[in-house]
Amino acid sequence: MVFCPISVSAFAFDLDGTLVDSLPDLASASNRMLSRLNRPSVSEDRVRSYVGKGIDVLVHKLMGEFPPKLSSPKEILFKARVIFREEYENGITTHSRIFPGVVDTLLKLKKKNIPLACVTNKPERHTEIVLKNLELKQYFDLVISGDTCSRMKPDPLPLEYLGRVFGVSLKKVLMIGDSKVDIEAARNAGSPVFCVSYGYHGAVSLDSLGADMVIESVRDIFPLVNFDVKS
Repeated sequence: MVFCPISVSAFAFDLDGTLVDSLPDLASASNRMLSRLNRPSVSEDRVRSYVGKGIDVLVHKLMGEFPPKLSSPKEILFKARVIFREEYENGITTHSRIFPGVVDTLLKLKKKNIPLACVTNKPERHTEIVLKNLELKQYFDLVISGDTCSRMKPDPLPLEYLGRVFGVSLKKVLMIGDSKVDIEAARNAGSPVFCVSYGYHGAVSLDSLGADMVIESVRDIFPLVNFDVKS
């Protein structure tokens, strides 16, 4: 089957699992949180299956494995979220690394003067720290975090916001992510979407996620797109 290149006026890159392998630090913070709450540790693979929908969902899923024994579950979940944020910020990029091919790809795209955005469900505070510490912030014209808009992915609002800021049609905004959340966000916005094969999509088959294309590396985008850049 021949793939017809997609006309692209802007790119929206997911962060965790697409640009950065942040799982080791997320898993470490998760287990430090659980330890402080006198709960058993979990595997990195278990944390991987919960990544993508924001920190509140991650903590809720982790605590759901070990239901609160207090009379007020809301109280312990609030406490867990506070502890997780504290622990994560204490080692947010200790072991996180940029995936191969990311920097080269972003550099090449910047030279083409095409607008680039990072669109993530990670809170703004954590997003900014990760991008700064790993020296990725310089490549993005716009950063949309989980709390930038009133709703996060898979809602289309973040991509709609991107479209307004860049002044481009959502049909020409290519979302590049690693999970069902990214694919659904793009579909809900009417945007094309590529999925990287190495990300945090859990046990779900990549072929079943419904992306326009599954790529082995972000480097693979170039023969698959036509750049439609405003002069």
